[in-house]
Amino acid sequence: MEKLASAKKALTKLEAILDEGVQDEKTRDAAIQRFEFTSEICWKALQAHLKADYAEEVRYPKGCYETAFRVGLIDEDLCLALNQTVRDRNLTSHTYHETVAIEIFERLPLHAAAFRSLVSKL
Repeated sequence: MEKLASAKKALTKLEAILDEGVQDEKTRDAAIQRFEFTSEICWKALQAHLKADYAEEVRYPKGCYETAFRVGLIDEDLCLALNQTVRDRNLTSHTYHETVAIEIFERLPLHAAAFRSLVSKL
């Protein structure tokens, strides 16, 4: 599955920048950008998986995560964690406030762990 391979690659890049431990503005912005594309490709990989293996067609990230929970692919805790990634992704995409960026950056390790758990289930 090509989308799954892309999700793994994006996640590896996100984890790599987080492992550096640098917290300057450039690194924070780069990490947030990696989070954005990781978020995008992970939900699309799940979307493809749900369609192929469960005959479920879902058009939006939250719907994908809720459907994955409903069909038993992920548990409730992971569903909630992944829905938080969607909320943070929306915040980074639609406006830029430095205080919000700092808050989201601090949550990126949790988001990366949620994506890693999702990818392992695909």
